[in-house]
Amino acid sequence: MRTYRFDPVDLEQMRLRGHLPAGRRIEALLDAGERALGLIGGRLRRQYPGMSPRDLNLRLLEEADPLRNP
Repeated sequence: MRTYRFDPVDLEQMRLRGHLPAGRRIEALLDAGERALGLIGGRLRRQYPGMSPRDLNLRLLEEADPLRNP
């Protein structure tokens, strides 16, 4: 059984974002993705302090690939 991993949707935030131009919505989406990758990368660096940057980046790509982590 999968556990719920996300907070409920903030309807007010969705309403506000809905009024933004498409470019600004895409920019916010890309910014959020960049922050998520940064957080995952930081966790991996703490989890594997001796791992080379190349191997850390490969591990990051594996974890960030939604097809590999359904």
